[in-house]
Amino acid sequence: MNIAAAIQSQMLETLLAALRPTEFAPKPGDTVAARFLGWASAPPQNTEPAAARIQVGAQMLTLVVASGDARRALLQPGAALTLAIDEAPSGEPARARLLAIGDSPAAREQPSMARRPDLPPTPAPAVLSADQARAAAGPLVGAALARQDGLGPLFADLDALVAARAPVPDGVARAAAALLGMRLTVSGGDVGPDALRQAVSGSGLFHEALQAAGDPAASGDLKAALIALRAALRAALGPDAPTAGQAALKPPREAEGLEPRPATAARPLAPMRDGLPAPQPEAQPRIDPIRQEPAAMLSRLLGDTEAALDRLTLGQYASLPDQAAAGPLNRWFAELPLMADGRNLVLPLEIEEDEPRPGSTPMAARLWRVRFALDVEPIGPVHALVTLQGRTVGVSVWAEREGAARLIRDFAPELEAALVAGDFERADIDVLAGKPQARAPGAGQYLDRRS
Repeated sequence: MNIAAAIQSQMLETLLAALRPTEFAPKPGDTVAARFLGWASAPPQNTEPAAARIQVGAQMLTLVVASGDARRALLQPGAALTLAIDEAPSGEPARARLLAIGDSPAAREQPSMARRPDLPPTPAPAVLSADQARAAAGPLVGAALARQDGLGPLFADLDALVAARAPVPDGVARAAAALLGMRLTVSGGDVGPDALRQAVSGSGLFHEALQAAGDPAASGDLKAALIALRAALRAALGPDAPTAGQAALKPPREAEGLEPRPATAARPLAPMRDGLPAPQPEAQPRIDPIRQEPAAMLSRLLGDTEAALDRLTLGQYASLPDQAAAGPLNRWFAELPLMADGRNLVLPLEIEEDEPRPGSTPMAARLWRVRFALDVEPIGPVHALVTLQGRTVGVSVWAEREGAARLIRDFAPELEAALVAGDFERADIDVLAGKPQARAPGAGQYLDRRS
C-alpha cells in the first residue's frame, strides 16, 4: 500500500470509529464527565428544572439538570461538565446535579467511563471530528459505490457451497460456516427482541468503534466474519487472488460458463442518509459447485465478499453523525441477513433517535423511529415504519401489491391487540397500498449518473 492509500485508509477508519453503540444509560449514583451541547428547550430560569443536551463520549443524551442551581446560567455550548446522576420519575429523562463546569479533576478522571469500557473518553481536539472526517473521507467511498452489492448473493453462494459439499480448503469452510451462523433465524414469522437486538449490535455497523474502544465484541460481528472469509479466500487462491477492485468487478456470468444473472437480481441501491430502506428479493446462487472450476468458484466468492464489505462500509458512512444536516439527532443503517423457512433474505433496517415532537414538554420521552422493508413471495415488497415515544407506539405498513395490503389489513386488529397486551398505552396501526413517500435528498449525497 502506498503512502496516499495508507492516509486514505486511516481517514476512513477514523471516520467509521465515530459510530458508537447506544447502550449507555445513566444510572443513579454515576458521576459522568460530559460536554454541554445546549438546552432542549428555551434557556431555563433558576427555579425550573431544565432538559439539557449533553455528549458523553460520542453519544448524545438528554437529561434534566436540577432546579435552583445558579451555575446553569454560566453554561455555554461546548462547556465540560461533571454531573452526578440522580433518581428520575418513571418514563422521564435522567436527572442530574451539576458538580463542576470546566476541566475539573473529576472530569479528567472520568470515573463513569472507567466502569463502562464501551464508552471511550471524548476525543482530544487534535482528533478529527465526525464532520471533518466525513468531509475528508467522502471522496474515498467512490470505489465502494462501484463495487458494492447486497449480502443476499454471498449467503446464497455459501449455502450452495455447503449443500454441494464442495471440496474447499478448511480455512474457507470454517469462515463460510461462521458467516452462515450469523444469520438471524426467523421461525414461524417470530423474532424475539433479544435476538433482534443482538443481530443489530453484531451487524458490523459498530465494528471500528468497538475496535477503537478495545471491545472484544468487534471480533464476533458480521464485518469481522466477512473480513475473515476474505482472508481465507485470498489464502486459498494464493498469488492468483485478484485485488479488491478486480474481485468485486467480475466479468459477466456468461464468461464463467454459467447462465446470465436474472434481470430482477439487480444490485440494490447504496445506503444513503436521506434514503429509505429498500426491499431486497430473495437472492439466488451465482456459483455452481458441481460444474464450476474450484479457482473460478473461489474467485466469484471473493468478489461477492468484497462487494458485501463495500456495501457494509457505505452503510456505516451513511450512519455517521452529521451536525450540519437537518434531520434526526442520530440515524443508523444496518442490514441483517435472515434465514426464514429455508430462504436467504436480507432485512434493511434504519433506526432514528430524535427530539420529542413539537409542543411536547421539556421532559417528554425521546422519539424513536424504526424503518424496514422485506420482499418475500407471495406477499411481495412490504415497507414498515414503527414509531415509539414512551409507551405510545405507531405502526405504518405499505404493501406494494393491493392483495397483500388487504391481507395485512385483516391482521391489523390482531397486531394492535398484541401491542396493547404488551403494556403500550396506545397502539395505532395503519396499512396502505403502495410505497412510502421518498425523502428529499440532502446535500452531500452520492451523484446518480442515471439522472
